[in-house]
Amino acid sequence: MIADISTTLAIDEDEAFLVGNGVGRPLGILPGSSNALSLTEKNSGDANLMTVAGVRKLKRGLPTQYRAGAVWVGNSDTFGAIEAFVSTTGQFIYPDLTESDMLLNRRVFESEVMPDVAANAYPL
Repeated sequence: MIADISTTLAIDEDEAFLVGNGVGRPLGILPGSSNALSLTEKNSGDANLMTVAGVRKLKRGLPTQYRAGAVWVGNSDTFGAIEAFVSTTGQFIYPDLTESDMLLNRRVFESEVMPDVAANAYPL
C-alpha cells in the first residue's frame, strides 16, 4: 500500500515538473502550444516521426554550457522508436537504451507523462 502511494506521488511529481502549467503547481519544462518561455525547439525534419538527424540536432541545439549536464527524458514508445533506427546496412544505430541508459553519451530517463511522438508534441 505504501509502495503504491509512493509510486503515485512520484508519477504526479513527474507530471508537475514536466508538463505543469504553473497554476497551483510548478511550471513544467515542456513548452505549451504558445511556448511562452521562448524555449528553443529542434524539429526532427518530419512532423510525425523521430529521425536520427532530429535526435542529433536536439543534442547540438542545447547551448554548450548546458550540454555536459544534460539528460534525455522521454516515454517508453519514444525511446523504442529511437532504438528502432537502422543504418542503410540494416544495423541498429543505437543500443538497447534500457541496458545502457545512455544515448549520445547522455543519461536516459523514461517517464510515461512525456508525450508520444506526434506533430506539435515535444516527445524528447
